[in-house]
Amino acid sequence: MTVSAEITTYGLYIGGEEHAAASGDTFESINPTSGRAWATHALAGPEDVDRAVGAARAAFENDAWRGLSPT
Repeated sequence: MTVSAEITTYGLYIGGEEHAAASGDTFESINPTSGRAWATHALAGPEDVDRAVGAARAAFENDAWRGLSPT
C-alpha cells in the first residue's frame, strides 16, 4: 500500500459547477485512521447558500428539469 501525501481540494457544487467559497474559507478533512489531512473543502457561508438556493430555484422552475421522469 502506498500512502500519498497529496491533498485533494473540493469546492462547492452550485448550479452544476464547482466554485470556491465566496469568503475563500476552507477546512481540512482528517482521516481518522492516520490522523492526517486527506482533503481540503470550501467552507460555505451565507452568500454561498443564497447562490445555491438561487441555482436550485432556477433548476426547479426550468421545464427541462421539471419534465423529467423520476426514473
